[in-house]
Amino acid sequence: MSRRRVIAVGAVVVVLGVIGIAAAAGAFAPRTPGTTYLTALAATMDVRDSVAVSGSVRPIDDYALAFGSKPRRTVGTSSSATSGAGSSGSSSSAAGAAGVAQTWTVATVTAAEGKAVHTGDILATADTADAKQSLEIAQATLTAAEARLTADQTPVTSNSKERARLTVTQAQTQLAQARTALTQTKAAGSLSVSQASAALQDAKNALARDTLAGALPPVLAADKAAVTAATRALATVQNQTQRANTQAANAVVAASLALQSANLAYQGTTGVDTTALVAADKASVLNAQAAVDNAQKTLDLAVIRTPIDGIVSKVSIRLGDIVSGTVIRVRSEAVEITASVTESNLPRLALGQPADITITPLDAKATGLVSSIDLANPTKSASGVVSYDVVVAVSAAPDGTAPGMTANIDVTTSLAKGVVAVPASAIGGVPGAYTVQVLTAPGATRTVTVVVGLLTAEFAEIKSGLAAGTEVVTGTVSAKDLVQQFPTGPGGATAAPTAKP
Repeated sequence: MSRRRVIAVGAVVVVLGVIGIAAAAGAFAPRTPGTTYLTALAATMDVRDSVAVSGSVRPIDDYALAFGSKPRRTVGTSSSATSGAGSSGSSSSAAGAAGVAQTWTVATVTAAEGKAVHTGDILATADTADAKQSLEIAQATLTAAEARLTADQTPVTSNSKERARLTVTQAQTQLAQARTALTQTKAAGSLSVSQASAALQDAKNALARDTLAGALPPVLAADKAAVTAATRALATVQNQTQRANTQAANAVVAASLALQSANLAYQGTTGVDTTALVAADKASVLNAQAAVDNAQKTLDLAVIRTPIDGIVSKVSIRLGDIVSGTVIRVRSEAVEITASVTESNLPRLALGQPADITITPLDAKATGLVSSIDLANPTKSASGVVSYDVVVAVSAAPDGTAPGMTANIDVTTSLAKGVVAVPASAIGGVPGAYTVQVLTAPGATRTVTVVVGLLTAEFAEIKSGLAAGTEVVTGTVSAKDLVQQFPTGPGGATAAPTAKP
């Protein structure tokens, strides 16, 4: 081979070597990752911020009803009725001479749990014998006071003086008779209670003897029935005795008042100065009239009426029961939601804010408004978080909604309607100097200063600096972690670099 040919072949080998080295160097050189922009279009929309809480359904109105008192509104509270043994007699007296707590014997019951009622409907009535007697005593006292005033204002004559003296004598007689009747009534009642107690003890003793003797089941059953009957008989006798004693005591009070009136009337006929008497008489008339008014109100309250349109939620009486306190509860069909919000969310809430409501067990939707924020009674959890009670009025409760159900509430705290908005992730800068990146061409952006209004976790209201339809950058995605595949096996073909996503 000639020298020139050898040099030429060598040059080719060198060139190929250089090319190989260059190729190898290119194969191992790092690749610059490519950048892809994530974008979104500025759009005209509603931007809304909200506070989400969970609460409980309760009626707007809930009333506890009792004989002898006006309906008591008890939203969010509970009350129980006190009921005694059944009896077919009259109710025990209201607080009388002995200071006995007022009780009533149920005469009729028309209320039924779950029943719809309307304002003024009669739900129950009580026996009014004692209430009527109290009214009669009050009216008699008023009549006596008016008569005394008239007598003290009338010129004295010998006939009027004699009549006044006779009235005193009659009043004294009536008081003595009333006191005698009270003593006899107490004695008779005590005897009746003793006899009923003895009968009950005899029944219990018989049951104990037969049980100890191993008597047959029918005998023991009869003994137990006798004990039950004797127990009921004792309760009835005790109630009747209490009622009779109270009525007799009231009669003594009435007779005493009549005697006082008669004495004062007689004093007015003895020629003394009646100026002070007349003034006292006028005050007595006013007090007696007030007593009559109160007695009439008590008599009227022997009838329980519903104060609202609603639903009877509880009835704890039956015909003949002797009761005091709450006996019927009535709630409104309209409901509201009570919830608790943390101190961090409280500043965002205000009365009248709209709320979207979901009744959880029904998966039913409703709307409402924030109607109450209780700032006076904060609560603190074990972890130290302070919370406040909030009430949301429900516009129209879904069918099947019942007190106690769980409800999820989403209260709209801020709303910008029909504004230009971008995703919150597109906003850069700092408050007062916000910016967005606008995509001007594939892979090219420019920074635009904008004025931001309502800013939420999802969207930002753009007040100026950006028009609807502008494409803004919300983020980027970069290729990284390149993987080089090296030649392997015969022929050793080299694969192209591959980027991991």
